[in-house]
Amino acid sequence: MSSSEDDSACGGESVGIGFVLLGMGCAVLASAGSTFGLILQKLAQTKNEEAAEADKYPTSGAIVWSPTWLLGLALLILVPFPLDLVAFSLAPQSLVVPLTGVTLVLNQVFAPMILGETITWLDWLATGIITVGIVFSTAFGSHCSLSYTCLLYTSPSPRDS
Repeated sequence: MSSSEDDSACGGESVGIGFVLLGMGCAVLASAGSTFGLILQKLAQTKNEEAAEADKYPTSGAIVWSPTWLLGLALLILVPFPLDLVAFSLAPQSLVVPLTGVTLVLNQVFAPMILGETITWLDWLATGIITVGIVFSTAFGSHCSLSYTCLLYTSPSPRDS
């Protein structure tokens, strides 16, 4: 589909497919940052609970003041925040929002390896359903990302004529 065909299908001028793919890639990377941030925080909590009383890091509620927990917090904030901003500015929400489910899928894959947790067939079934939902909603969602200007909002509508 050419750019002009894509523009007419979206009802006007739209951003290019390259920007949409870049936005989707940023959304997936943001999900990876969230996943590994959460896994590191859980790892720090688990290790702190298992440590001898003299070796434990201080805690404040659920916060463990260990380098691992703080690195997880940094990943959880510093990676997704800017990447989500870029993703939502480049790609349609109908494509970006379903990709946040990648966080759950990555967590299902990497948490057992890093944390030594056991998973059941029901966990894998749920992950499969989530993956199918991500793929279908991304494949069949609106691929239009319109660019709006202030002029669009200040000009009278055709109905006002």
